[in-house]
Amino acid sequence: MRHFNGHGAVYWHFRNKQDILDAMLERVRAPLGEMLDEAAISQDSLTNLKHLCVIALSKLAEDEQYFRVYYILFHRNESDQALNKHRELAEEGIAFVTDIFRSPENAKKLRPGLSPELAGYLVHTQMLGLFFDWLAKPERLPLAEVAPILVETVFSGLLGEPEA
Repeated sequence: MRHFNGHGAVYWHFRNKQDILDAMLERVRAPLGEMLDEAAISQDSLTNLKHLCVIALSKLAEDEQYFRVYYILFHRNESDQALNKHRELAEEGIAFVTDIFRSPENAKKLRPGLSPELAGYLVHTQMLGLFFDWLAKPERLPLAEVAPILVETVFSGLLGEPEA
């Protein structure tokens, strides 16, 4: 019988480091994934999407496991596999948000000239930038506290004037 100490016990269950990263990502993303699915089919999907963005930023600031996984993904992993995983997650995120903006009730709320595709890309890149930058220097700002105003500001730039 083989005996594993330290990291060996962890690696024994996985084929490689990428499998470990995938498992860690799945564990922190699963609860949000369920909420994302609900947001997409709800009556007020834009409000739910904003709420989910706030939750994601707050979790980053308040949940140690969530913080560690995303720190590894964004700041500690330079392998081609990690870059491919990052691209895969980016495409999934952009597609999901774009689909929300494509719904007729949401598309008509967009700023004139802004397509659902551009709106989805903008939300994704804003959230990505917040994650990346805050992970590099968490003491910069109290992310959980300011998450609502950050998200509201992002969305106010995407949406036209409310109908009277």
